[in-house]
Amino acid sequence: MFKLKSTGTMSRRFGAAAATLALAGTGLFAGAGSAAAGTNGQQLSFSSSFVDKVYACGSNQNGVRVCSGWRDVSSPTWTDLHGYWWKGAVDVYGLKNGVNYVYAATCYVPEKQSGDWYFCNTGGKI
Repeated sequence: MFKLKSTGTMSRRFGAAAATLALAGTGLFAGAGSAAAGTNGQQLSFSSSFVDKVYACGSNQNGVRVCSGWRDVSSPTWTDLHGYWWKGAVDVYGLKNGVNYVYAATCYVPEKQSGDWYFCNTGGKI
């Protein structure tokens, strides 16, 4: 036979759980930043089938020119640059290990669109 806990204990536990979920949900929605709705810049994903490292420079959501720094290519086809909200012309550079040459392409990222990610096809340049 199971013994039921008192209503007071269950109410306190339910209240604590509800408060925890409410705070967690607030953090998920608040942490995305001002461009999260795709209205003031986009995060960038670009084709990168040839290079091992990538670097991008362009205007962020505040109109300030920023650069990502060199990053390892994580996929043989598309590379995502997390943490930046780009808009306008973004110069993308690629470096192939063992080759002393930097490959370049330009992506034109819209300021507004329905999603948060803009997919730039570099046409096999990087």
